[in-house]
Amino acid sequence: MFAIAQHKYDNIWLFGPWKGYGTILNFSSDNKIIENVDFAFDMNTGSSMIANEFGELQYYSNGCHIADGSHEIVQGANWLNPGWYYDNYCFDGFGYPYGDQSMVLLPFKESRYSLICKTQESFY
Repeated sequence: MFAIAQHKYDNIWLFGPWKGYGTILNFSSDNKIIENVDFAFDMNTGSSMIANEFGELQYYSNGCHIADGSHEIVQGANWLNPGWYYDNYCFDGFGYPYGDQSMVLLPFKESRYSLICKTQESFY
């Protein structure tokens, strides 16, 4: 058994704007750090993010795209979850507006992560 509860995979929280800078709340040190950052795209409630074991932002997604910790869209990850929601919400960098189209980023192996998505269409 390995204990990973002390790892800092969830120490970075991103709160996104619609057409502006987003806010990063960083719990990786004793002093919580809040900073405004120009994200790669807008974040909404249907979003997910993950840090590495040291609390450094690795990836985040708004349901339409995936960006890395440098706020660059990951190659090949600029078109996620095709379907009605993508067609109606993934324009102009917007993103999924609520949790029906939900996802979670989880640590998989060293420096590798899994994005698990559940689409709204799966309810029908």
